[in-house]
Amino acid sequence: MNDATAENAKQRLTANLEIPLLGDLVAAYFKPGQPFAGRTFDCLGQNPPDEVVADDLLAVTLLDVRWTPLAVRSLLFERTTEVRELLGQIDSQTDLWAEGGGKELDASLPLWELLDNLDEVGDTKASKLLARKRPRLIPITDSIIASAVGTPGHTWPTLRLCFQDQRFREKLENLRPDGAEGMSLLRIFDVAIWMLYSRSKAARKARREVGLTP
Repeated sequence: MNDATAENAKQRLTANLEIPLLGDLVAAYFKPGQPFAGRTFDCLGQNPPDEVVADDLLAVTLLDVRWTPLAVRSLLFERTTEVRELLGQIDSQTDLWAEGGGKELDASLPLWELLDNLDEVGDTKASKLLARKRPRLIPITDSIIASAVGTPGHTWPTLRLCFQDQRFREKLENLRPDGAEGMSLLRIFDVAIWMLYSRSKAARKARREVGLTP
């Protein structure tokens, strides 16, 4: 990926964050009466920094995925020691855009590969679980986010470049609604882009209600 491609992606994403009424759309996601994961994805149950527990798997299901029995047994029983060791190699306090962010992303790759190769896990579920465990570092990279970023195979580096721009981060902070205190900026970004582009019935309804046309 060359610099021009990454810069073009940043410009597109910045334009997304400047869409009028997007703040209202993000706010809708975090309202308890709405049918979205809201804060629950981040705050549900126990979330020990260096261990995957049942609460983590349940939280990820709130983002419209499911785990197979084989994957559950691998994560909660058979490969717990390996997962614990790999999580311990990824700093929990490093932000994606920080000086050490690139190094920590590299440190996450062995765990990413382990998760990606579990029964019917793949990229999307792996990124959602890692985002639950390292919300300041790991972006969710489902099909909606990857498509919006538009740099296939380079989504993480592109987002790291975007978040290194303080103005980009400020635009996201300005979208943070009441009820999303403590949520990482990566989570605010994921919510904003997902709510803009998801074709789910709930997201389309929320866009209509805040006055965002298709």
